[in-house]
Amino acid sequence: MAQFLAEILGNVVGKTQYHVRNSFEFATEISHVSIPDGCIMYSLDVVSLYTNVPVEKVYQLVEEKWEEIQEYTTIPWDSFKHAMKTVLEASFFQYEGKFYCQTTGVPMGSPLSPVVANLIMEKVEQDAITRLEENNITLSIYRRYVDDCFIVGRREDVEKVVEQFNVIDEKLQFTVEEEMEMGPYSRGDYNSESPHTHKVKTMIALIDRALKLTDTDRREESIGMVKKILRNNNYPEDLIKRTLRERLHLLYNTMENERKKEEPKKYVSIPYIPGLREKVRKTLKKHDITASFKPCDKVKNTVFTKLKDAIPPMKETNVTNSTERNDDDTEK
Repeated sequence: MAQFLAEILGNVVGKTQYHVRNSFEFATEISHVSIPDGCIMYSLDVVSLYTNVPVEKVYQLVEEKWEEIQEYTTIPWDSFKHAMKTVLEASFFQYEGKFYCQTTGVPMGSPLSPVVANLIMEKVEQDAITRLEENNITLSIYRRYVDDCFIVGRREDVEKVVEQFNVIDEKLQFTVEEEMEMGPYSRGDYNSESPHTHKVKTMIALIDRALKLTDTDRREESIGMVKKILRNNNYPEDLIKRTLRERLHLLYNTMENERKKEEPKKYVSIPYIPGLREKVRKTLKKHDITASFKPCDKVKNTVFTKLKDAIPPMKETNVTNSTERNDDDTEK
């Protein structure tokens, strides 16, 4: 039901001039934008957006857009609202044998939650920007992805901007972060007991972002930063150079002619155990099965306590449970 409702509302949400679909679209859009004198870049972020979404206001905003929404559904308003309430106000979980209901915000993980959160954010930004303009405060650039707001404006206006965003709804409070030079960060040491493929994908992700999300005149600097990050995390120099060379060749010379690979027909996810990975992979490959290895020791298993109970096997849904029995079992 959540997915069904999300698909309907998705037709009228995310259509504003401020909405950004992804980081690559954002990078393309602002690649030729110059920062005016006296202005700085900064970002606003909502504190715990999903658990603070005012649900009653969601229904109000959807009703206001109902004439537009009706183009995509034949469901009457009363039934549509009832369906939304069923999804948004009936989020339960189990902990230590007891059931609990989420009393504020929208359910984490529900397909409907990001859509209605986006709807709320569109209303908040519309009201906040209108208030700012009434006070002669103009933002040179304002773009948003869910609850991450990118702004270019005068330094002296930052506090007033945050204040205007925070007065729209007491549950939705924004924090601000001003521009700063990017520093190194860690995505995991190369010597950690994780599959080699995961480490390679980490390199690829960093390299691709450095190539695609930076201006041409800053690209060499970005690549240098990526190299420094990888070296600090003990990635071998030859592996860094080889991967960088391959990504450059792929992204700039052979992207259009890249041969499509046939997708494997079978997959299996297996815990990663040092020394056994290759043997298991080769054995499964003989049977046309592609193995995906996952780390055994995750932070959530070693640092955090169990936050909710596992669902008993006999209470799981969308599964088929079959057993064999003989004629002697009929009366039992």
